[in-house]
Amino acid sequence: MQRKRSAAAQDKGAADRVRLSYPSLDPTSGDDSLPPIILKSQLYTVLADKTAVDRDVEQLRQQGRARLFKLAFGADEDRHAPDSLMFTVSGAAAFVKSVVAGRQELLQMLKRKKYQEVLEKELMCVALRGSCLTPAFHVRDLQGRGLVACMDTTAGRLVRLAQRK
Repeated sequence: MQRKRSAAAQDKGAADRVRLSYPSLDPTSGDDSLPPIILKSQLYTVLADKTAVDRDVEQLRQQGRARLFKLAFGADEDRHAPDSLMFTVSGAAAFVKSVVAGRQELLQMLKRKKYQEVLEKELMCVALRGSCLTPAFHVRDLQGRGLVACMDTTAGRLVRLAQRK
């Protein structure tokens, strides 16, 4: 039982690290343009055990310390059960638009590279046209979703497009 609490505390700490690494999601920054949302895929990049992350996030939700939303990306918006309710979160539309646009822009950038890879420090300097979120936000999201792989090299951390099976 004590182990589960420490895992939940780890997830809370991981969520804090993810949230504070993006200025637009830091509640102390005074920027109200986007809600403080962390994607579960980003937590997967901080903690290795995805099952434990899912379990502990659910535990945080039950304790009232976290709220889970299924954000509609693309065609998912129109598909929902007839007896379900749809709620809105202020600023969520801008967030979803930024996430989708940033994902697409970074994936296209990697696809255009000769070896479909680029140093992370080069990606961090890119000004994303369609997203108000930082490249770090999108790299962590893409890594957690399994769309890119990150590895350390002598030249620095490398971001590579994941091989499709």
